[in-house]
Amino acid sequence: AEPLQRLLKTTVIVENRPGAGGRIGAAYLKAAPNDGSVILVAPNALTTLQSLIYADSLTYRVSEDFTPVSRLISYPFTIAVPGSSAVKTMADLKTWMKDHPSEATYGSSGAGGFSHFSGLVLGKAMGISWVHAAYKGGAPLINDLAGGHVAAGIDTIVDQIPHHRGGRIRILATLTSTRYALASDIPSLGEQGVKGVNLEGWTGLYVSSKVPSSIVDQIERAAGKVMADPALVEKLNSQMIQAAYQSSSAFRKT
Repeated sequence: AEPLQRLLKTTVIVENRPGAGGRIGAAYLKAAPNDGSVILVAPNALTTLQSLIYADSLTYRVSEDFTPVSRLISYPFTIAVPGSSAVKTMADLKTWMKDHPSEATYGSSGAGGFSHFSGLVLGKAMGISWVHAAYKGGAPLINDLAGGHVAAGIDTIVDQIPHHRGGRIRILATLTSTRYALASDIPSLGEQGVKGVNLEGWTGLYVSSKVPSSIVDQIERAAGKVMADPALVEKLNSQMIQAAYQSSSAFRKT
């Protein structure tokens, strides 16, 4: 917030509006004034996936009520098993799930979120029949996974890799076609023979569609300068997050 505040020459206050997977915050943006004073920071799970799942109950439409300003960051999702598990590869996982149908489960960090969706896509791609176990966040999922109470868990690499490196869990793959540059020691799905799956999370900025283009351009330029700061990029990378800035025009096509 501080670098953006300096570039925009105005006070920037971070206001958390939790609830309903971020949909409360998104609804607030629709009612915001048209001066660009309210900016939504949102992951793709909120602006794409949840817009489809909850379309009938939403009070907003992302494509109509929001203007994408810029994408900021990206990170892959990963699948892991307990550190004590004999499963070492995706092929091992498929075999284990088929041999233990009553225990064939995968946990996610929340029902209706991107990790839940990722498990559905991955199961279909691999021909695995498994039951989804929804957790209230990444921490309880990690705890149950490390304790062997759930066979596999899907979440962001950001949440899983500290526990992977600590030996509590074992990441089998990034849910991408190629290896993630910030964790090149972890194999991808693609190199393990699982094709056509590329599940990446990203976060971007949005304003109300009523905001004039001149103000959108101003915020976009400021965001670009912030994301080009080497110190910020280094800090993000240390957390397994990739700086992935896109301009407004490019972001609209993502």
